[in-house]
Amino acid sequence: MSRLNEPFDPAHDRAGAVRWVQARKFTWAAAMAAFAFAGLIVNLGLQAHWTSFDRVTSAATHPATALGLIMLAAAMVQTPFANGKPGQATWLTAGAAAVVLTWLVFGIRGADPLSGWLPMRGRVSVDTATAILLLCLSTILRHRTPRIGIGCLVCFLAILLNAIVAMTYGVRHFGGQMAPPTLASLCSGAVCAIALYAVHPVVRILMLTSQVGVRTRYMAAVGTCVPWLAGMFLYHVWGVTRDGYQIEAILIALIIASTILLSIASGYQHQIADELRRAAELRLAEQAVTDGLTGLRNRAGLTQILRRRMADLRATGKTACIVLFDLDHFKTINDTHGHDQGDRVLQSIARALPPLLRQGDVLGRWGGEEFLLIADARQEEELKQLVERLRIAISDLSRQKSANCKTGGFRISASFGVSALRDTDTSFEQAVKRADEALYAAKDGGRNCIAFALAYDKVA
Repeated sequence: MSRLNEPFDPAHDRAGAVRWVQARKFTWAAAMAAFAFAGLIVNLGLQAHWTSFDRVTSAATHPATALGLIMLAAAMVQTPFANGKPGQATWLTAGAAAVVLTWLVFGIRGADPLSGWLPMRGRVSVDTATAILLLCLSTILRHRTPRIGIGCLVCFLAILLNAIVAMTYGVRHFGGQMAPPTLASLCSGAVCAIALYAVHPVVRILMLTSQVGVRTRYMAAVGTCVPWLAGMFLYHVWGVTRDGYQIEAILIALIIASTILLSIASGYQHQIADELRRAAELRLAEQAVTDGLTGLRNRAGLTQILRRRMADLRATGKTACIVLFDLDHFKTINDTHGHDQGDRVLQSIARALPPLLRQGDVLGRWGGEEFLLIADARQEEELKQLVERLRIAISDLSRQKSANCKTGGFRISASFGVSALRDTDTSFEQAVKRADEALYAAKDGGRNCIAFALAYDKVA
């Protein structure tokens, strides 16, 4: 699972919810355009029969509404998911907003230019125009200011929810009831907008597979169904009047919208807390296997890796080489030049050696002035060359550190013992013991040299 405060990686979408929504953006955009076109055909083709409908079901999809929705559907198809240039999508979205806004003004003034030569019914209502304009803003702001775009999307969904509540209860407000094809088109547009913002943390919280995501979805579902069912009882069983200002329906819509927003906000905060807890656990786990002075793996971390390499040897036959080395006369450096200087020597070794290693090699501090390298399997000659490079690199540090030491110069060198894991070993400790014995042999041989275990295994 990806962290909320990091860019979303679709590879972390374990349940596939984000990919599922995004992959079907074109389908929902096509449905959005199809519902709008169907509403237009119904309006123009059945105009002569509208007089037989009652006033609750006489809402119609205005041609300007249909045109705006179709243009917006095309714009949402062309709007990319990732940050990039939306291209023609901006112009299509702006055109859709201009068409709807223009006919909203015509409708308010009661002077629709189309009514004189098209057989149609209905007008661009305030709630429909506001919903489309908010959806246009949400689409345009997707790559510019996503937070404001999310705010526009939330307001759009609130209006859409209010229209759905009004239709199921059989009431009208905000200047009239929204036509069913228009409502269906806007619902499809809502799914398209959610697909565009699916990677945003606030929207993504509803798609998480964690317990927080599941709990958020349950809270939102319960907060939607319970008030809505209560309203169905009031209007269809109890007999609340549908005349006048429908305060009951508006309050129910506000309760549902508030509950959904609170569920998302609560889930978002819980997810952030959960991610912070996980991050803290990871940091603690990393600190447990990291040496505080050098930043390398400590003995516990090296032991974990050695156990894994031993398991790989038994499973696949792939061995690993162990290089144990100890700084020569390090106690003299501490006693003569101070422990601070000794710490700087250890830190300089931790910085100087990793660039000489291959990917997969692990260098760590075994204890005190002793280091251990777990190297991938190499030919014996290649391994000797690697260890020799490490020995020379440590010796070269003498000149650098002595020049910066106020208490005088000193010499840095190390003795090396080399071994390898064998398939006859019962544990990695046997290989480490062989490397340790080789290390003592290097010490006895004059220091600043390399010794191999007598039974070194040649590895491919």
